[in-house]
Amino acid sequence: MFIGIDISKVTLDISVVNSNGDQLAAYKIANTETSITDILEVITSNHKVTRDNSCFCAEDMGLFASFLSKMLAARKYKICFESSLRIKKSIGIQRGKNDAIDALRIARYACNNFNSLHFRTIPRQCIADLKGLTAVRKRLLKTRKLLSQSKKMEDYYLHEESDLICTKLYANTLTAIKEDLTTVERKILKVIEADEQLARMIRIITSVPRIGKVTAVQIVIATNEFQWIACPKKFASYCGVAPFQLKSGTSLNSRAKVSGLANRELKSLIHMAAIGYAKKSRTDFLAKYYRRKIEEGKRPMSVLNAVRNKLIHRIFSCIKTGTTFVDI
Repeated sequence: MFIGIDISKVTLDISVVNSNGDQLAAYKIANTETSITDILEVITSNHKVTRDNSCFCAEDMGLFASFLSKMLAARKYKICFESSLRIKKSIGIQRGKNDAIDALRIARYACNNFNSLHFRTIPRQCIADLKGLTAVRKRLLKTRKLLSQSKKMEDYYLHEESDLICTKLYANTLTAIKEDLTTVERKILKVIEADEQLARMIRIITSVPRIGKVTAVQIVIATNEFQWIACPKKFASYCGVAPFQLKSGTSLNSRAKVSGLANRELKSLIHMAAIGYAKKSRTDFLAKYYRRKIEEGKRPMSVLNAVRNKLIHRIFSCIKTGTTFVDI
């Protein structure tokens, strides 16, 4: 039995199909824990759905899928949160759209691609807490940046207008944001220190030069403690670091380039770490590698991308061996 679920903020559309792809039932419920509990009982009763004969599949909708993932994990059902782009490209040309049809398409996608589906383990509570806290931190940083940028514009206003728009009007807000950031960062450290496994993992990742706690936390969240992504090559692709060739016939034959389909936040963090080797470090192997390749005439961004890739391999190697980094 394949159960496809189209998730929105308020509702869930559910379609149940058999192994032949035939739709057996369709439901529409509220996106709440109570409604999900009730519908699971209905599906179990009406269609004899069990842990062994069923597969739940939904688009990865982040926070909106939290109730669903929680209730399914509690009952130990197989659940796959798939990329919406992957589902869209797999079903070919489609005309029209509504949530009920999307749920059916998701169910049939799971039926047709069952052998290649990746069933994710639900993150531990400490990882879920970290994800929520880092989201709050990002929003605070974004707000502080928006307000701080106005300082650069003050010189362009007339003197008589400056009293109305100068940063004095939101100085208290900036102070409050700074205090809130300190509180959030303290809570993040508290969550890390409270869990021995998580603290050890963060300590190993940050032992790699130029990798700080912010980057380490984001890597742990993105990989779910290296359970979802355990291969450095796959993680490099996920971060938009791995280059891909563009070649077709005789008309297309360009040099390999990184893909835009990536986690851009992680890519930015790893990029900043790589820049540290290029501009500041002098004795590390990667710093020597960067200078040597530049002297050979390689493109700076290509070399920098190679440094990013090597950084990722360093992190995964340390995690795999369970030891801190030692530069040889």
